[in-house]
Amino acid sequence: PKYYGLPFQFGEEEFDASIRINAEEAWHCDHITMGQGEIEPDDSGVLWTVPCCDTQALVRWCIEHAPGVQLVGPSHAVRAYHEGVARAIKSFGEVAR
Repeated sequence: PKYYGLPFQFGEEEFDASIRINAEEAWHCDHITMGQGEIEPDDSGVLWTVPCCDTQALVRWCIEHAPGVQLVGPSHAVRAYHEGVARAIKSFGEVAR
């Protein structure tokens, strides 16, 4: 349904994100995408293109749904994703000490 939205679809930014969902996770693609955007099957799973309005919420969503979900575009969101993953790894290491 188009009246539903994912957490990253609310905000002031406007861009389309490309998210790769690997073959092992693609079976529940309909559930995690909530019918939003366009899904294109490819050799390694699916490529999901979805409208976004909040980069940080998108990054959090991708990290929460990992492994098997990787943000691949646009470049500003991919940078934020890598920075978020690095912060998460660092904080997990500090908690484990």
